[in-house]
Amino acid sequence: MNFLIAKTKKIFNTLSNLPRALRLIWKAGKHWTAAQILLLLIRGAIPAALVYLTKLFVDALVLAVNEKQNYENIYRVIWLGAAFGIITLSSEILSGVSQIIYTAHAERLSSMSLHYEP
Repeated sequence: MNFLIAKTKKIFNTLSNLPRALRLIWKAGKHWTAAQILLLLIRGAIPAALVYLTKLFVDALVLAVNEKQNYENIYRVIWLGAAFGIITLSSEILSGVSQIIYTAHAERLSSMSLHYEP
């Protein structure tokens, strides 16, 4: 039981530093922080978009196979495949941009933390 109490106190002591840490992160770069949050939201939505696009792609593919003479369905399959590739490529690019922003923000935060006064 003492172990549980000690662990709970340790968690609350750690959480008590959270507002100060968040202020320091915000102070180190409001724009970097906002960019990281925005990229996190966009990158979080990409898998859902890919799942939905996969559904559309499969539906279009089934239509294209069943209606052999309808070129409109074939074009739809091609466009959906291209959109899938573009979104996947965008995801990789955003991942790289996110890493660059994270590194720049971390360097700024590191240099500020040496001179931080609460």
